[in-house]
Amino acid sequence: MPFFQKFPSAFWLANTMEIFERMAWYGFYAVSTLYLTGSVETGGLGLSSEKRGIIQGIIPFLLYLFPVVTGALADKFGYKRTFFTAYAIMTPAYFLLGQPDGFWGFFFCFLLVAVGAATFKPVVVGTVSHVIDDKYKSLGFGIFYMMVNVGGFLGPIVAGIVRNDLGWPWVFRMSSIWIACNFIWLAFYKEPAARKAALTKELEEAKAKLAGVVQAPTTGGPPQILAALLRGGPTFIVAGFVLGWTPTLYALAGLVILSVAIRILVAVVPNEVRLLLRKSGEDVVEVLGNGAFFVSTVGTIFLLMLAGGEWISWGDMGILIAVLIVGNLIVDMFLKKRSDAEGLWQSAKVGDWRFALYLLVLSGFWTEFNQLFITLPEYIRDYTNTNDILRTLQGMFHTLGLSGSWQGFLDNMTRAEGVNVVHNINPEFLINIDAGAIIIFQVLISAIFAKRKPFTTMIVGTILTGVGMAMNIYGGMGWVVVMAIFVFAIGEMMASPKSQEYVALIAPKSKTAMYMGYYFVSVALGNLFAGILSGQLYGHFGPADRGGIDKPGTMWLIFGIIGVATALILFLYDKIVIRHRPTERASA
Repeated sequence: MPFFQKFPSAFWLANTMEIFERMAWYGFYAVSTLYLTGSVETGGLGLSSEKRGIIQGIIPFLLYLFPVVTGALADKFGYKRTFFTAYAIMTPAYFLLGQPDGFWGFFFCFLLVAVGAATFKPVVVGTVSHVIDDKYKSLGFGIFYMMVNVGGFLGPIVAGIVRNDLGWPWVFRMSSIWIACNFIWLAFYKEPAARKAALTKELEEAKAKLAGVVQAPTTGGPPQILAALLRGGPTFIVAGFVLGWTPTLYALAGLVILSVAIRILVAVVPNEVRLLLRKSGEDVVEVLGNGAFFVSTVGTIFLLMLAGGEWISWGDMGILIAVLIVGNLIVDMFLKKRSDAEGLWQSAKVGDWRFALYLLVLSGFWTEFNQLFITLPEYIRDYTNTNDILRTLQGMFHTLGLSGSWQGFLDNMTRAEGVNVVHNINPEFLINIDAGAIIIFQVLISAIFAKRKPFTTMIVGTILTGVGMAMNIYGGMGWVVVMAIFVFAIGEMMASPKSQEYVALIAPKSKTAMYMGYYFVSVALGNLFAGILSGQLYGHFGPADRGGIDKPGTMWLIFGIIGVATALILFLYDKIVIRHRPTERASA
């Protein structure tokens, strides 16, 4: 059978739409740091590194959580409708990203992009999954993830060129155009025949799982709102004294409005969607933890966001987190005596603590991984002199008889900066070496390490990403940055796919698919931690004219240590936690 005939047209359409969606995302995201922190005179927003970091932390964090809801809606309303909805959101959202001139305007436009992207993600993956024959599944997903990198490679190239030639507004217009192109491919898309059968099966599994689940009582017994007040009230009271009552009451009102909105959403969605969401909730309890556990967890994350955005001090954050955790521990001491408790009246329980710990540790990898896209562009712009690369490339142009094309290359790939008009290669082109290396070498790297244990490959790869980050200590020279990105890319090609394979090895054999579905939690946490750390560290160690101490090497050393430390903790995790777990799971 010819290669292309092994897969139906829906598979190739899904891959095409994935390329264009990734071109839109990475075309914008690769230059987002430069836009957010660029001066107003050059068309940027002129935000501080700290404010830039909190935007790049919170929004991608939410993007990786939204598919829990959007995926359930897609299963009910159909993939084609959901694709249309995603494009209808993202097309104007990307255009609107270039319109605000301040933090909050950009934040909410970016949030709109995230909603659209989160609507797109589950249906494109679902399409690929449903239309591939089982015997070609591995090959099909390999092609799909290759297309992700093709889009991630092409998008920044186009964005960099239009940024040079046409200015910042066209970066956002091009992302909007790439998404709009997907309406064309969508016209030829047909709903996967297997989707309805898969939905029926999923609903049956949901009913079976929920059959023995007792719902928290809505009448009789202590109301859940009282439990919520016991768990969160002390923190809000202390916040009133520490931060002032006005912002505290605003936060409380926002929490109430969010809770009411969620209850309304759950009430109005079709029964099938509600059933799937309930099943997802029970899965979360089984894998991660119950509602009482998430009161402390989500509260801590929210306070971390506030401190990262400089809305509260780090000291105040520490006080409020301590009150939140200690208060909930005290409540749990009294609730442990109740065996019939439901909802928030239950004592806090972690689901599979081994798996939850793995996700938390692995977030360290994603924390340093994201520095490639959110910290390195700003560093290259402020500190890296790429003249050494340009001299080498100019010599190559001359050797190949292309000297006449040199000026055109400079115009498209560099920006003239400074009084003496020093050309520097755009940061987005340099960080794009990562995507290019993955396209060229991923198959080779995968073949080399195919017979190695996933855990060993993941550890070595994580160490290499840390080494690549640390090499930027000497990133004042262009070729050093190139080598650092290449070393990082080799580590990424080893660690990223194996970290998912490792989940399949440590999860209960009968629940591998469910556990794989929660792998994204580590990515979400990594994005959040990455954004906050990037903003805080670059703001402190960055250029003196923007309030820093002008020692960026220390920052890169910290990021490198995070990578190596993550590898070390993963090694200890495997030796101490996994080796002594119940024998239901496979050996890693």
